[in-house]
Amino acid sequence: MNSTLIEQQNQTINPEKLRIFGNYFSRLKVGSMLNKSGIIKTKGASPLELFTIVFNLAFMGKNFFEGVVRNKKIDVGKDAVYGFLNSPTYNWRRFTLFLCSRVYFLIKNLLDDFSEEVLVFDDSTYDRSRSKKVELLSRVFDHTTHKYLKGFRLVTGLKRIFCVQ
Repeated sequence: MNSTLIEQQNQTINPEKLRIFGNYFSRLKVGSMLNKSGIIKTKGASPLELFTIVFNLAFMGKNFFEGVVRNKKIDVGKDAVYGFLNSPTYNWRRFTLFLCSRVYFLIKNLLDDFSEEVLVFDDSTYDRSRSKKVELLSRVFDHTTHKYLKGFRLVTGLKRIFCVQ
């Protein structure tokens, strides 16, 4: 009886659930932003499909291993996703700039003219210098210390709207 409960908790994610942001991505034209950033299809799955799968994992409450490696229901393999995330030719900084500006203008159009808005995207470094075998660990440049370190780029967003009366 215990094993069936554990098996239900560890069920793989349906591919339909991984694509819940598909309408928003088409509205924001994420595919064209990926293309402008040099993130193009070389073989296999499209970059938009891979980005959608990786992006949605955070909202599904699943980590990379559960959502991609163990999940046999999605059409892409783990090597395709690893190659997508680790390619040195892709300009991720330019892509995040495009995405942030597009989201900003989308939110700005929803506000009235009397609101003062602040949108902050922070790409802080997450230091993992003591780690050796961590998934997607890489050397990143920390602009505050002006040194390279082992770790990740952690992108967070904060939006505040102040109403002026």
